[in-house]
Amino acid sequence: MGLPPNKAYGQLCETLRNQIEEGGIPFKKTIDGEIIRSTESLPKFYEMNAYQPVWVEQKGRRERVDEMIRALQDAEKEGLNPNDYHLTKIQEILKKGFEVTSEEDCSNHNRLLALEILLSDAFLLYGSHLLDGRVNPKAVDSQWYAEQSRSDMAPILFNAIQSNEIQKTLQDLVPGQPAYGKLKEALKRYRQIAAKGGWEAVPFVNKLQKGDSDPRVTLITQRLAAELGDVDAVPEEPGPASIIFDDKLETSVRKFQRLRGLSDDGVVGQNTLAAMNRSTQACVKRIEINMERWRWLPRDLGERYILVNTANFSADVMEKDHPVMTLRVIVGMQYRETPVFSHRISYLVLNPYWHVPKKLAVEDKLPMLKKNPYLLMKQKIRIFRNTGIEEQEIDPRVIDWSKVTKYNFRYRLRQDPGPLNALGRVKFMFPNRFNVYLHDTPGRELFDKTVRTFSSGCIRIEKALDLAAYLLKDDPNWSPESILAELDKNKEKTVKLKNPMPIHLQYWTALVDDAGEVNFRNDIYERDMNLIRAFYQEPPQTVALLKP
Repeated sequence: MGLPPNKAYGQLCETLRNQIEEGGIPFKKTIDGEIIRSTESLPKFYEMNAYQPVWVEQKGRRERVDEMIRALQDAEKEGLNPNDYHLTKIQEILKKGFEVTSEEDCSNHNRLLALEILLSDAFLLYGSHLLDGRVNPKAVDSQWYAEQSRSDMAPILFNAIQSNEIQKTLQDLVPGQPAYGKLKEALKRYRQIAAKGGWEAVPFVNKLQKGDSDPRVTLITQRLAAELGDVDAVPEEPGPASIIFDDKLETSVRKFQRLRGLSDDGVVGQNTLAAMNRSTQACVKRIEINMERWRWLPRDLGERYILVNTANFSADVMEKDHPVMTLRVIVGMQYRETPVFSHRISYLVLNPYWHVPKKLAVEDKLPMLKKNPYLLMKQKIRIFRNTGIEEQEIDPRVIDWSKVTKYNFRYRLRQDPGPLNALGRVKFMFPNRFNVYLHDTPGRELFDKTVRTFSSGCIRIEKALDLAAYLLKDDPNWSPESILAELDKNKEKTVKLKNPMPIHLQYWTALVDDAGEVNFRNDIYERDMNLIRAFYQEPPQTVALLKP
């Protein structure tokens, strides 16, 4: 039996209003033992809706309740926990029944009211996690500086109710970039592997390589078959042939190493075995937190943009979310991390001078000057007094460097353009407070290293001239030939871009390549663990930062 008409339903509306008003702003009240976490958007939503219930009516619950439950059950597919959104409690209330049969039926009345508020909070909280992420990135990553505006979910819920499109509205909040969708598929796959028992750890005794005969070969074959699916199955009763490290296994080991960002030498050494012994649950967590990192990004990255993944040592030039150019990069050392932020490349500098940052000058160059002033001269680095408007060059041989410290260093160092210049032939500028930018490099041999953490924070990029030609292709004054002609002059030249290019410096330790293969990367800056700890805690109360 449904709600008694008029009076009982009116009483429910009045009680709902009282509950919301008593909770205050921010809302501080538990409902049936559940903490309400949408502390600002919940009262705002009900004020927008004139304190009318949206999930229940005189006949009982509305059809959209079932739609909302299906949406919450899908949270797992997004790497989120449905029980963060009151799903268990909501199902418990539904199982007990909640139809109000009389004005005196307070228990049912209260259950109906609890269902109403919990469903609204579930939508608001789940929606905010899809749209902005479950974790505040600045609380877990000291190098995360990308701007993030917390969205106001109240009007989103209001419009979803008006259009009666609960699931579609929530699905529209999911990141639409193909890379996120591929991680979502990877999550499903690794959960399936885990459900089948995952893989057994392989003990480390000594390294294994092609031609070796060892019982552990059987375990390695099974391990790779479980994840890669392209290794011949091991017989139920292994014979002598099954413990020989053959060509097929070496091929699979090399593939595994490439997917883990390791040197693909085909040898199962300590690093390769450590990667093999990472559990399926650990892989699932890595995928889930990297999906979270995608949720931190704005939905519109630009029609064209550059996406740098420092953990993968790569930069992709993207058009409509698809790569048109992929470049290897060198990123900051562990103690000089490349930060995470977004900006726009507004100009290029051909034949740049290198103005040595003060920190590098005192930490790296000053010891060289103390040892031998001629070393910097050979590198075409000039020294200027750091006073006055006029540049005053100084001969480094006339300074008593033994008396110069980082506290009384009063000089500026500048390297001339040319083949020795640390910035190479071109730098790509997006002025920012970190003094980080993309640039060419004379040290091209470092691009062949597997782990490329050699810079002081800036990003060294291979094929810099190809990138320059791409960025200037809309400018009729700059063809590839004219760029080369300008470089031959060996004089610094600033070129403003007609169409500034968005650039996003990011950090993903799990990704899916163009062949659909799941890749994991070393956590070079040790950022994953803090995020994992925060991601699996109870969700914090959300505060909507309302847009003016």
